[in-house]
This record gives sequence, C-alpha cells and structure tokens, in this order.
Amino acid sequence: MEYANLELAVEAIIRRHGPPKNNAEKSNYDKQARQIRAALIQAAEYFDAARQSTVVTSPNHLYYGMVSLTTAVMLLLGDGRKSLDFLRLQKGASHHGLIFTTGATSKTCSIELDLLRHSFVQVHTSGHFTNWYSTLPKSWPVYGTISKVSGTMGSTDRGRVGTEASAGIEDLIGKKRSLFDLLQYFPDLRAELARYGLLVPCSRVTHFFNRVFEKGKLVSDKHEWRIHGAASASNLETILEQYSTESMYSHLLTCNAEENSGACTVTFEFSHDPDSRPISYGLKFPSVREDMNNQAIAYGVSLESPELSDAFLCAFGLSMLSRYYPDLWVGCLESHCKAAKLIERLAKILFDKAPLMTAQAMAGEDLVISTHRPFWH
Repeated sequence: MEYANLELAVEAIIRRHGPPKNNAEKSNYDKQARQIRAALIQAAEYFDAARQSTVVTSPNHLYYGMVSLTTAVMLLLGDGRKSLDFLRLQKGASHHGLIFTTGATSKTCSIELDLLRHSFVQVHTSGHFTNWYSTLPKSWPVYGTISKVSGTMGSTDRGRVGTEASAGIEDLIGKKRSLFDLLQYFPDLRAELARYGLLVPCSRVTHFFNRVFEKGKLVSDKHEWRIHGAASASNLETILEQYSTESMYSHLLTCNAEENSGACTVTFEFSHDPDSRPISYGLKFPSVREDMNNQAIAYGVSLESPELSDAFLCAFGLSMLSRYYPDLWVGCLESHCKAAKLIERLAKILFDKAPLMTAQAMAGEDLVISTHRPFWH
C-alpha cells in the first residue's frame, strides 16, 4: 500500500521511466499514480473479502483482487499506453485476456484430481492478461547466499546469484494449460503433492556463491548448489540434467552425488584474470522458486513464466469454475477429494503470497517476509 501514496508512486514512476520532460508528461505521471492508488485500494478490499469467505466463493474475490494487483503493476511498469483511460479506447482491451474450458463432469469432478486435470486456461491474443504480462521484465532474479572473502575479512548475505529468463507474451498466446499443470510447480504445494503420490521432479536447494578478493581485485568465484530432498534418484537425475555450460568449460562443472539418494552437491568454480576481459561461461542451472519460508525449490523442467503469472492463471481458472460451474465446483469441494484439498491450500497460499510477489514486481528488488531467522545469517 506504499504505492497508494501519490508522492511515492510518482517517485517510483520516475525511477522507472525517468523525470517528466514537460508539464504534460508530469500531469500524466500524476494521473498514472492516481490510477495505481485506485487499483491497490480495490485490491485490498477484494483480498479482505476473500479472506472472510469460504473457498466456495473466495476464488471470485481472489481473482478480481489479482486483477487489481496486476493492474497496479502494469500502470507502474508500462508507459502511457497502459493507462486505464488509454486502454478503455482500445478494442479488446476490456477482455480478461484468458479463455477457460473444462472437460470435467458432475460424475467425475469429485474423483481424485479430475477437476484440475481437465480444466484449462488459455492465453488470448488481447485483453488484460496480455497487457499486463507484456510490461513484465524479460528475466527475473534468482537469489542465494553470497559470501565475500578479502584477506582475513568476510561477509555473508542474501543476494542475486543469477537470472531466470521468461517467455515473451507471443510465446504464451494460444497456449493451453490445465490447472494441474500450473499448480504442480507452486513450491508451497510441494508437500501436499508428494503426500498424494505426485512426485514432481524437484528438490530443496541451497545456492551458495563464494567470491574471493585479493588486494581489492576479484580472483575467483564458486557456485555451490546443495540439493537435498529429491524424492528419488531418478528425480535428482532429472534436476541435474538442467545444469550445463559451454563445452570447453564443462570440466569446471562437477557433481558429488550420494549413491541411490536424492542429495548431491553441484559446483562451478572459476578464476578471474583482472587484466583480461570477463569470460561468458554460458552457465545454466535449474529453474528455482521460493516458498513462503524462503526455501528455494529447484525443478527438473525449465519454467517459462514467473510464479505470479501462473498464480494469476490459476486464480482465473478457479474463479471461472466457482462462477459458471457451481455444480462441479461445489460437488468437488464437498467430496473432499484430492483436488478439493489442493484448491483449499492454494487459495490460502495466494491470499498471502500474491501481494508479496506483486510488491516484488513493482519494487524490482528482493522482498522477504518470514516468521523465522533467515538462513543466510
């Protein structure tokens, strides 16, 4: 809600787009800030309403809360062509930007994960989702524990250790994904999925980045990933397949795995010549998402879009089921089948995590909300 303060919102716009060049542009900045405030005030009320409702209707409030949150992101990150008054004049801009279909029936909706496996969300060619997603950065930061050593002095803190590329909106348009395909990559659902026998190739991972300086010059870097918690050796192998580097530097990438276990340590260590041009090693490592306890989860597939985007798609799909398929929706929830349990858990996660992910997108920096002492201290 800091962005609901007009002065702070304008300052954020200036940091993103530069100082206004004239009075007309300053007026547009002020207008954009007022629209951001309106979106956030609505988002807060939608989320409050969602928390006060049961899961029978809360996805409706949750989805429109996420529409408001993503509108605020779009207004800050986008230019004047993403302002609400401009978009109202554009054909198709009032569309959700998403299409929902389901193949579930009243006979199957209460069986296992049928409702989630057979309900699909597809990105439309235009509309709110497209307008919002197109303002997001092309890559997202990956955070880990950075240690710096210089002589006898050292420091350790959380920091950026890499980036995760995102698919462009042109790659998502027309793509159809089931709700189950989306939610199986939510790190906060990992325990529930495992309990139901759905062993998605993933594992807890701790990423250390150690930097050594001598006389003020960087002399060596070492990435170290401690992977601990893959469900099986085959799942671990799938995760390890995500590591790669240029062939001439492959000897720098090593793996020390425990036999027939889900644990290992992967390292990538290299030296720096301060008198030479920096080398591009082409290092790639698994896609990582963090749960609400700031535990990083590495996946055995390349995740093409940020978690906030997948959360938006899931919220839309659940709200469509709740509004337009109440017989299937209530039938599923009342049966307490596995799909119902995942839906209940996902709704609770999004109540807390969606605003945090939105704040991270707007601030463009690492924001942590945790109930325990951070592991990097």
